[in-house]
Order: sequence, then structure tokens, then C-alpha cells
Amino acid sequence: MKTTLIFLALLFFSILAQSQIVWNASFTTFTKADGTDPNIPSNQDQINTDVAITRGRNGGGLYNAVSQTSALQNSNPAGTEWAVGSAVDFADFTFTDFRSAVGRPRSAPGQSLVMHLIAADIYIDVTFNSWSQGNGNGGFSYTRATAPATAAINDSNSLIGMYPNPTTSVLKVGSKNPSDEYSVYDIAGRLLLNGKLDNNSTVDVSSLDTGLFIINVTGSSATFVKQ
Repeated sequence: MKTTLIFLALLFFSILAQSQIVWNASFTTFTKADGTDPNIPSNQDQINTDVAITRGRNGGGLYNAVSQTSALQNSNPAGTEWAVGSAVDFADFTFTDFRSAVGRPRSAPGQSLVMHLIAADIYIDVTFNSWSQGNGNGGFSYTRATAPATAAINDSNSLIGMYPNPTTSVLKVGSKNPSDEYSVYDIAGRLLLNGKLDNNSTVDVSSLDTGLFIINVTGSSATFVKQ
């Protein structure tokens, strides 16, 4: 029975296969209030280990608090690029910097946008709710997706050394590149676990219920069974 489930899951997701990941479900709202310190983690939207979106207390544009200390003129938050539209249509868009995509940032509220996390190759639906103007403000709010509606599988052979499978508590995953990010999804595409791994690292899956799951490492995916 478990073998049959694995086969059916692989067959289904192979039809949807793509190297990119689209987040267009499970929405959350992030708000940074006017005048608040962008160096405080609660004032940063930590999307993954590489990207945390914020804005300076004196206004200006968005920047990535993981690798930047302020926004540069007419630039993206580092590690991102943007377009107007829906994430599912990402292949139809030409991505650019945030300001070029929205025109003036004050015009962002109400626009449907796509944020592309370049390193992780994730396309995220984003809608801005507010953008404060004037020196001494720096507030903004947006609602964004946090998970894919479905989890894509691509080139499962590039995931090596995944064992034991089935597993009861831990999964050893080998990757071609050290410090790759991993994400674990259920069959409905909900993100359950994520983090960074080294070659042959151990991923703790003991918190998962029994069933079939998908592990994705930088665009390459495979299924495993938790007993």
C-alpha cells in the first residue's frame, strides 16, 4: 500500500514538475509600524534564512536585513526581484527591482505583486496593504503567501543518500552542495519543516504524523514515508 501511494504521488507531481516553487497559499500579514527600529527581528519579515524584508525608520525603500543595513536608491531588497501579477504566471513576467515594478512605492498598496527569492527560486504572491510616507515614518504592511498550493518535484535523482525510508524519527539527506536549504511538505503542499543542511545531515522528522511527505532541497525533491 505504501509503495502504491509513493508511486501515485510521484506520478501526480511529475505532471506538475518544475524547478521553481510557487507560494500562493496559507497567507500571512506582516506589518512594520512607523518609526520602529528595523534592526529588531520583530520588525523584519523573515521569509527564509536568506531574506528578511524591512524598511528604515526614516522611510526609504525596502531592504533585506540579512545582508543589508539600509535601502539603496532604485534597488531591490538583496536576493529578491519583483513583478506585477500572480505567482502562478511567473514565467510570463520580466522581473525587475521593487521600485520599477510598482512605480512609486506609495502606489504599491492594492497591487498584486510577485516577489522572487532568487537563491531559493521561490515565487511568492504579495499584496501591499499600506506604505507610510514622509521622513520619520518607515511603516508598511503586506500580505504574502507562505506555502505552495502544490509541492513541485524536479530531478529527484539529484537528492542522494536519503535514508532510512520509511523512517520513524530522523532522515539522513545528502546533497550535492553544502548548506543547501531543505523544506518538508505534506501531499497537500503545506510547508511543515524547513532549514539548512550540510552534506549527509540528519533532518528530524519525529514531529510529523505518519504518512507520505515530500522533501525539497534547492529545487530537487523526493518523497519519504514517516511511520
